[in-house]
Amino acid sequence: MIVDRRTYNIEYGRYPEAIELLKGEVAAFKDTGYAHAYRIYVSRIGLFSQVALEIEFENLAEQESFWAGWRPTSPEFVKNWFGLQRGELRIEAWDLVEQG
Repeated sequence: MIVDRRTYNIEYGRYPEAIELLKGEVAAFKDTGYAHAYRIYVSRIGLFSQVALEIEFENLAEQESFWAGWRPTSPEFVKNWFGLQRGELRIEAWDLVEQG
């Protein structure tokens, strides 16, 4: 299994808005047939106003296919999202070694 994690720096104090946008987007792409497990996190210790999205994939081909085919479900999503995001986006992919 691969866990794709994207960590975003959000304008201070606006992470609740960012979470709602992400929740709407992942709900919409799940409606189009993508059945990937996902998690949304906010930072507790560390940099404030960070939001992370994790999506699980069975293999690299599935991950690449998903992102190659992803298009925002709402034309307003990207505009609103980039209005909230500040600084760099960090993208990581993790291979699951063991699960208890």
